[in-house]
Amino acid sequence: NAEQRYQAAVNAWLNKIRRLGLVVKGLWLVDFDTGDGYLCWKYPELTLGHYHGYDEGFSGRKPLIEVLESLDPDWARY
Repeated sequence: NAEQRYQAAVNAWLNKIRRLGLVVKGLWLVDFDTGDGYLCWKYPELTLGHYHGYDEGFSGRKPLIEVLESLDPDWARY
């Protein structure tokens, strides 16, 4: 049925994301650990454009450009 197909699609997505070493925070919400916080992506965003610290969570997201300009993090220097 449709519910089983939907659950199978969600499970397949979760497994792929976790194999990449990413942190799944919710349905279509993923964090990329930088060592001092997270790059944050949520569907349907087209780019990885937000950042938040470990203790800030989704509500503390800041535009990535602001973080790069103000904090100049080591992980952005590659």
